[in-house]
Formats: sequence, structure tokens, C-alpha cells
Amino acid sequence: MQLPPERYNVTTMLDANIDAGRADKVAIYCDDERVSYAQLLANSCRAGNALAELGVGREQRVLMVMSDTPHFAAVFFGAMRLGAVPVPVNPRYRPADYRFFARDSDAQVLVVDEELVSTVSEALDGLPSVPPIVSSGDASLPALKLDDLLATKPDALEPAPTHRDDMAFWLYSSGSTGNPKGVVHLHRDIPYTCESYARHVWQIGEEDIVFSRVLFHAYGLGNALTFPIWAGASTVLDPRRPTPANIMETVERFRPTIFGIVPTLYNAILNAPDCDEADLSSVRLTISAAE
Repeated sequence: MQLPPERYNVTTMLDANIDAGRADKVAIYCDDERVSYAQLLANSCRAGNALAELGVGREQRVLMVMSDTPHFAAVFFGAMRLGAVPVPVNPRYRPADYRFFARDSDAQVLVVDEELVSTVSEALDGLPSVPPIVSSGDASLPALKLDDLLATKPDALEPAPTHRDDMAFWLYSSGSTGNPKGVVHLHRDIPYTCESYARHVWQIGEEDIVFSRVLFHAYGLGNALTFPIWAGASTVLDPRRPTPANIMETVERFRPTIFGIVPTLYNAILNAPDCDEADLSSVRLTISAAE
């Protein structure tokens, strides 16, 4: 494949979908919510502008303690568009883990699911400098509200003139040999994986609907966000705990053509009651990895 240009910001994949005539196409399905490509670009720009107003600059980290939602996509793309570095982590970790992630990443802002604002606030208590916390919902605790920020910020933001070898995002390792390690991913890494894997193995096209879990993990982030958005396809996001019943309900409701989870979840589904009654007729490709 060709290298991206030397000056390259990966969020230009959003603009490319608009240029390709997909402004009104659904980019994200999430329960009853439908987010078009035009809305995804606008919300990502708003998120980037909000982060800039909170003092986030080039290469500074934004810790994301968020489930699989359209808000995750907006903050993830918005931070990278700004030239900042989103750092998604597992929203089911312990308070001590969040304290470690915040200190290790030197996060300038944390964006947190509503139900975790209290947990994360307590985890950061006593740090020499506590970064602002933005709630993705309507937390009653003293936290900024993401919806309020998005509602008041401009829906346009020029992509930062990042280099293709600049940091785009971090993902933490599992920590099986000590503290988790922040693994750096570059702006060029996303098109590499899209071209080498999504195009040639999945043969993904804009007509596909993808369902996978979870966005804080490299496997889920590619499957459920970067691959479908790069291809102009649609993705299905589900913030609920990934149980066999929830997964099968989502498959039957949204009729994905590409479906990817981890082996443990496939095994759980195969051993679940009424597994044989699940309607998977829409699925043309199932994928498995990450264990």
C-alpha cells in the first residue's frame, strides 16, 4: 500500500466520507440513536474544540473511561483532529487503575461515563494536580457535561497538521507482567490496518454493517470504529455489558453483515440457552481474535 502523505491526520477519513457523498448515511447505530457521517464529523469537531477550550494541546493526552457509544467516537476522533492523543481504558477497572492511568498518561482532561464520575473523582483525590473531568451523561457531581460542551462549540475544526508518524492514540496493555504499558499508535497505523486487513481479509464495503465489542481494546476499536468508518460502512455500538443475550439481541435487531467478538464470548453464546434459535442470517463474515 502507499504511505499516507507526510503531513497526515487520520481524522481526514471523516471528511473523505463527506466528499464521497455519504453525509446523510448512518455511520453509527446505537439503540434508538442514528448518527450520520455529517453528524459524526460535526460532533468530532465540537469535541475537539471543547478539549482545546479546556486547555488540551498537541500531543497531550485525554483519558477516556467510556463505553461503546457515539460519544466515544466523537471524543476519540475529536482529540486526534486537534492533534491531541486519546487514551481509552476499560470502564470496568478499579479506582486504583484509573489513578495509575491518569498519572502515567499525564492526562490533561478525563472524559468519563456518567456512572463512573464518582469512582474516578475519588481515584484522583489527593493528586498534586487533578485534571478536569467531563461526564458523558448528566452526573450530579461537580463535573463538566459533555452534551453541554458539544452544544455550544463550533462544528468545524481544521485537522491539525500532524505528521504521519506522530502519536494518534494510546492503548494500555493488560498488565500481566506488572503495571499496564501505554502502547503508542501513530496516525499512519490506522490506514495500514484498514488497507492490509479490513480491505483484503474482510473485503469490507460501504454496504456493510459491522457489530463488534469493545472500543477500549485494539481488536474492538478497529472492528467497531476505524474499519467501518474508513470504508464508509455503518457500525453498531452497544454500551451494555457483552452478555450472550445482549449480543444476540443486537445482532437480530440491527442485522450486521460482519460480526466479531472474542473466543470467550463465542463460547458463552454457544453454551447459552436458545442459542440455536438466534437469527444470524444477515451475517456474511464472523471474525475472532484477541485471546
